[in-house]
Amino acid sequence: MTSEEEPGGQPGRERSAEAMAEEIACSELLVAACIDEGRASEAVALFSEDATLGEGPGMRHGRRRSLPAMQAPGRQIERRTRHVVTNIAYHDVTTTTATTTSLPTLHVLGGPDELTPRALTRFDDVFVCSDDGYWRFAKRVPTLLAGSR
Repeated sequence: MTSEEEPGGQPGRERSAEAMAEEIACSELLVAACIDEGRASEAVALFSEDATLGEGPGMRHGRRRSLPAMQAPGRQIERRTRHVVTNIAYHDVTTTTATTTSLPTLHVLGGPDELTPRALTRFDDVFVCSDDGYWRFAKRVPTLLAGSR
């Protein structure tokens, strides 16, 4: 299957069970709760070894170099968060790659404004299916639309 045969993200178009399974696998990465559960260091495994994070001069290459904040011991237990991911759209889906856009909203819990979103971000993601059959982020480009992290 190629993206020409079965474009993802076209409303109303029937997709094969295989394409839907690939989209579900990628969606599970988008909503992975390890950061919200204080296990941010585990998020590193959701990225391919040669993953890139960001664009332009600030782009970081490679899994370990892209995610240093996630690797810091105890980094995420300093604050409790909840990311609510909406508007997931699939664009090109093949058996080995997929591209998506999504809109996570960040809530910081435990304060007087915990019901008020702290940030709205657009993520443009590219996923790859590795030889072990797991889908991982190959590229992740965040664009802060409102608020702050």
